[in-house]
Amino acid sequence: MPDRSSATVLYIGGFGRSGSTLLAYLLGQLDGYVVAGELKYVWQNGVKDNELCGCGVPFSDCPFWQDVGQAAFGGWNEVDVDDVLALQSRVTSARSVLARLAHRKASPDFARLSLLLRLLYQAILDVSGGRVVVDTSKTPVEALMLASSPGIDCRVIHLVRDSRGVAFSWAKTGIRLPQIVNREALMLDYSPLYIAPRWVYGNLFFELLRATTPTARLRYEDLTNAPEEHVERALNNCGILGGGEAVSIPDSRSVELGTLHTLGGNPMRFERGSAPIKRDEAWRRELPRGARRAVTAVTWPLLLGYGYLGPRSGEPARSVSAT
Repeated sequence: MPDRSSATVLYIGGFGRSGSTLLAYLLGQLDGYVVAGELKYVWQNGVKDNELCGCGVPFSDCPFWQDVGQAAFGGWNEVDVDDVLALQSRVTSARSVLARLAHRKASPDFARLSLLLRLLYQAILDVSGGRVVVDTSKTPVEALMLASSPGIDCRVIHLVRDSRGVAFSWAKTGIRLPQIVNREALMLDYSPLYIAPRWVYGNLFFELLRATTPTARLRYEDLTNAPEEHVERALNNCGILGGGEAVSIPDSRSVELGTLHTLGGNPMRFERGSAPIKRDEAWRRELPRGARRAVTAVTWPLLLGYGYLGPRSGEPARSVSAT
């Protein structure tokens, strides 16, 4: 069970383009879950760059985020954002991360950033009236940071998707970022062979995190096959749900795209209305054969471990493993 004296955070980890926005919308339909998007970007994209919130208005005009800033810091103008960004950069550097993994004493920088994060997450809960903040930042470093921060009870869903589907998604070009309104901006794109080893490293880190942080693994393919069943199982396995609690999703074959106050993430967060839940497997038809073979060669050990290779690779996973 979560520690009710701390700010409870459900961190969606894994590698980008693995379906975290879909999972976030499903979680956003559950009572008490406050989906805030990729909170690692709140200082840069929100406070400094004033990008659009998922509700469709600039960060500085969003009543929710202004109330959060007031509750946490007495207003965002009380935060020296450049100082915080420099602090964030130092704490998430490779050197700092290695120190955390070696369980060395927390540095003053780490303590400062931890306090800012605790105030931020608690303010999100206080303003929303929720009990769990859903952070879809995905990256391992931020997960380690939250898991090590006093006053934050961090639980993790490690969202996994077939590496070939992930690589195909990252190779798409020309996708506009609607949250940036003062200039033309496109989503980043990378070659499949660039993505393949990073998919391995990113997922391996979350496997290591399982040793110290309550973590449940959830495959994107299973999520789209039976959303209610696999969301409930993942929440149980990472310890968010209490005894006897169950998950009820109004419509397990569609998701309601509404107004969530999110930062960062897939452009679909700006869409509205009901959207069918369907597995995106265009990569099986459109990923060039050479790229598919190359990605498979680089990622096959984890593909095998996650059930994407072998005679049963087309079936849903029988269980969601967790610490």
